[in-house]
Parts: sequence; C-alpha cells; structure tokens
Amino acid sequence: VLPGLLAPGSPLTFRNGAGVRALGIEVVASRGFGLHNSWFANLTLQDPQDRATGERVPGLPTTLLNAGVSVEVRGRAVVTPTLVARSSRPRAKGDPRDDVPGYVLFGLSARSKSLWRT
Repeated sequence: VLPGLLAPGSPLTFRNGAGVRALGIEVVASRGFGLHNSWFANLTLQDPQDRATGERVPGLPTTLLNAGVSVEVRGRAVVTPTLVARSSRPRAKGDPRDDVPGYVLFGLSARSKSLWRT
C-alpha cells in the first residue's frame, strides 16, 4: 500500500503498489484489570521494500506503536492516557531532504458519567 495512491471511486482507501514487498508482524494485546480498568497495545514491525530497487518504500515507517490504559477514577470518570509512536520514513527518490523524522504523541481523554440525575 502506497500513500497517495487512491483507489478509484474511494478517496479514503489506498491501493496496493505494484512491485512492493512488505514483510512484517503485528502484535496486539489487551487485558482488563480491576472492575472497570483495561490496557491495550499494538506493535507493528514491517519492512516495505521496492522489488526492483530493494530500497525502502517512501512514506512508510518500519515501526508503529499504539498503547494506552483506561482507568476509572472514583466511579465517576474514566481517564485514558495513550501513546502513539512512528519511526522515521524515507522520502521519495530524488527528494534531497532528510527522512521524515519519527515521532511520539501523548494523548489524554476523559469521560465522565452523568453528573446529575434525569
């Protein structure tokens, strides 16, 4: 799958790129603990290469990570901190700039139960 190559008639999907060899593994784990708490993690390791050149496919990271935990706080709210990480991505052939750097994002969401009776 190559970024920017849209499938005909569907702007939100990708089309498989010709000549790309993509090997990898994805590990997904989640577990509940306590009465209303849980954690989750997804790790993808991949090696997308152009069959003709043997070089990495531009725009695709080799490592993707998503992890988080949902914890109930005093029975009134659920707080979920998350972590998203992506490794660097090579640029297209001929682009003189360095690879697109990897990044890590931290997110936090909170959901409250009803604050009053209806």
